[in-house]
Amino acid sequence: KALKYLDKYELKEYNWRKKNKMPLVPYNDDIRYLSISTNPDKEMTDTYLRELNKDFKNLTIFGRSEGVLIMKKFGREKEAKRFLESVKEYTMFKEGFGRYFATDLAYYSWMDYRIPTQLAAMRAVQSYSTKEHDPFLLDMQLWLLRQKQTQVWQNPINALDVADFLLTTNRSESLHEVTTPTLTLDGKSVVQDSIYT
Repeated sequence: KALKYLDKYELKEYNWRKKNKMPLVPYNDDIRYLSISTNPDKEMTDTYLRELNKDFKNLTIFGRSEGVLIMKKFGREKEAKRFLESVKEYTMFKEGFGRYFATDLAYYSWMDYRIPTQLAAMRAVQSYSTKEHDPFLLDMQLWLLRQKQTQVWQNPINALDVADFLLTTNRSESLHEVTTPTLTLDGKSVVQDSIYT
């Protein structure tokens, strides 16, 4: 029901802009809508994709990253790869710190820091990654983990998004049963419960 509502709402907004001769460049909400919609209007989608491609230079890193996924979703591989190359070109690498964005195009806020931008970029990179352990992606993950060590993330949704991405994209690194260490004193094995009694 929610997606059907969004389909109607977006089409109504699009028609209103068109009728009032407003620019048909998609806003962030339109971009997010295209990334989740399963049945968008064809004319609206074609217009938004064309305008998104034209307005490429004015997009943030988040917008370009979402653009990768949207273009790929609608079969526009050439444009998707162009967006992806642009996202990658803006990254910087620092040993022990990872791969990150040091540009005003990567929005920063007091509550979200650059986490949504980093995650969007990681999803874009992952969508075209052919390696199981892509070094580029692993460097981006390292940056996220370093941020968690030094920042208190005020937005729990960011923490959940990061955990979801890390646990679902790197299956070999996912949670597994922890092995219990063996403690030996004077050559005798000590059961963990007896240590505290």
